[in-house]
Amino acid sequence: MASEYKAAQQHSERFAAEDADVELLSSDNVLFKVHRASLASHSAVFPGQEVVTNGEIVSLSESSAVLDIILQYIYPSPPCHLDGLPFTTLYQVAEAAEKYQMFAVMEICRILLQIRHYQEHPLEVLAYACKYGYTSLCDQVAPLTLVVEARDAFNVLGHLYFPQWMLYREQWVGIQRSLPTYMDMDLGDIKKHWGACDERWYTWKKTCDDAVSRGDILRRLRDPDSLLASVMAINVTGHCPGCTWFWNKRRDRLRQQVAGVRDFSAIL
Repeated sequence: MASEYKAAQQHSERFAAEDADVELLSSDNVLFKVHRASLASHSAVFPGQEVVTNGEIVSLSESSAVLDIILQYIYPSPPCHLDGLPFTTLYQVAEAAEKYQMFAVMEICRILLQIRHYQEHPLEVLAYACKYGYTSLCDQVAPLTLVVEARDAFNVLGHLYFPQWMLYREQWVGIQRSLPTYMDMDLGDIKKHWGACDERWYTWKKTCDDAVSRGDILRRLRDPDSLLASVMAINVTGHCPGCTWFWNKRRDRLRQQVAGVRDFSAIL
């Protein structure tokens, strides 16, 4: 059985040192022969407590593609450029770097996820930032997840971070519920009402309806001035003091509400 297992192994072409004193087996059955001293000098824990000292092969949960990348960083030769990796591979490398405390790789991955991938994969980057304690990255990317369905958020964030996400999101839902409707307007002190006043309301309703249909109303709330720009561009000054006062007050209120939203990292 042992001989069959050994025969089934493939060997890494890059990491095949004859004087290696550690043999690592990837999850897809590729063998890497490396030096314990090199591992120790570039990692706080690699390859973890499962390392044995009697010459046995150490089986790891990472794929050969991931191990081939991170092991390049333990030797004094130019490693591969992580900025060219697809997101899924980079994410796996980032997870492995965190697991084995390879600080140089950890920092490179964090920077790349923060500046290159957070907009296209905000939920996954948020999960990564939560798991490894990158609070500033949490706060940067959390607003971008407001467009995500709760079920999708739960599938990625899991039991541990989903409640925090829901509490963060609920702040924005509360602001959405408080957005002005036509019934909010007090017409008692308005002496003259004209077409531009209704045009503001039609424009506001269309702005909100369009944002809701696209699923990004919560995210758009982050910038009250942008959300209200098309409404405020319709001139009612000098014609309807009541509407002028109403919309200025609503804009100021929305600004205050948004300014009062707690960062994701401040929840719980």
